This record gives sequence, structure tokens and C-alpha cells, in this order.
Amino acid sequence: MQATSVQAGQGWGWYACGWRLFAKNPIIWIVLIVITGLITIALSLIPIVGPLAAGLIMPVLGGGLMLGAHRLDQGESLEIANLFQGFQDKTRFTPLITLGIIFLVAEIIIGLVGVGLVGGPMIGQFMATQDPASVSFGIGSLFGIFVILVFAAALAMAFIYAVPLVMLQGGAPIAAIKSSFDGSLKNIAPLFIFGILYIVFAIVAAIPFGLGFLVLFPWATCSVYCSYKSIFQSQ
Repeated sequence: MQATSVQAGQGWGWYACGWRLFAKNPIIWIVLIVITGLITIALSLIPIVGPLAAGLIMPVLGGGLMLGAHRLDQGESLEIANLFQGFQDKTRFTPLITLGIIFLVAEIIIGLVGVGLVGGPMIGQFMATQDPASVSFGIGSLFGIFVILVFAAALAMAFIYAVPLVMLQGGAPIAAIKSSFDGSLKNIAPLFIFGILYIVFAIVAAIPFGLGFLVLFPWATCSVYCSYKSIFQSQ
């Protein structure tokens, strides 16, 4: 799971590669994304445990999507069953669920830190003045937001490639997280371009009543796979 550095221009190249994979079977890709979304929404409607369950299984479903992209890249067919392969493969299921647990714990920690850093100063203002209108974002709150953004970026770097490293290479969860962070750190420039382009594409996708996301989400999924392949030299 050794990461390599690639040129900044790959930030666009990954989307070009991803589009080629998406275009091989766009209908099935869209169906896979819709199924993933429906499962997530259905679980989220269940009080308390639902959102937690959704968070836990997202790496498993994500692993299935990565497997689908890999199969297409290898000249094989894309099937709806690929989405659920992580549940069926016992050697992959536990590590993927472990990724989900670690991610949820990290999110909770970041959330608590955010409440302390951002909410703390605002609560202090209210306690001092007893006037809700006087509460505003001060230097302390702005610093807290900055810290949260840094933590969130680090979390994204640690997990963006952890799922394919586990699903496609059989990596252990902690090792995959470390390799993902290392790979992201070595490729900050192309990933930055990749992220900026995604924001632009998302704005365009939102224009036709959000229907563009039916294309953007699977396209971006394939593009993440392409970035994983170029950084980790997956065979």
C-alpha cells in the first residue's frame, strides 16, 4: 500500500478517467447510486440507531462501488450485486465495518471539539450579557471553525482511500487509514484541484433541480477510483 506522488494536472485527469468508466455503463451506475441513497435515507429515518447504522455500513457500500469501478477497469461487467459484495465477503466485511466505526468516532470527537471551540465563546458571551442579540462570532469562534475545518480535511484524507485499500487490496483498517493519509499528503496539489473541480461540477449539477447529481455522484465515484489507482498503483 505504498503511495506515490503524481502531477497536479491529474486532478483533472482523474475526472477524465472516471468519465470513461462511468460511460461504460451509465444506467447501472445511476441505479447503484440511487440504491445507495435510498438505503442511507431509509436508515436515517430510524431514530437514534438509524444514522449510526448508516454511518457504519457506508464503507461497505462504498467498497462495493469501488469494486464495480475496478471490475469495469479490468474489462469485466458492472453488476448491481457488486454493491453488496462487501457484505458477502467475510474477509472484507469486518475491516470495512471497522472503518465505519473509526470514522463515526472521529466525527463525534470533531463535533465535540467544535461545540467546545465554537459554542463555548458564544455561550460565554450570552452568560456575560444575558442578551441573545449580543452573541456573535468572535475571534475564538472563528479560530474554532478553522480548527474544525483542518480536522475535517485530515479525516477526509485519512479515509478517501482507506475503503478501496481494504476492499481491493485486503489492507487492515488502521494500515489503510495511514496509507490513505500518506497518499493524500503526497498529493495535496492534485487533490486540491480535484476538490475545486467537484465544487464547480456540483454547482452545475444542482441547476436542473439537482438531477445532475445522478450523473455527478457515480462519475465522482469512478474518479476517486482512478485517483486511487494512480496513487497506489493498483493492479
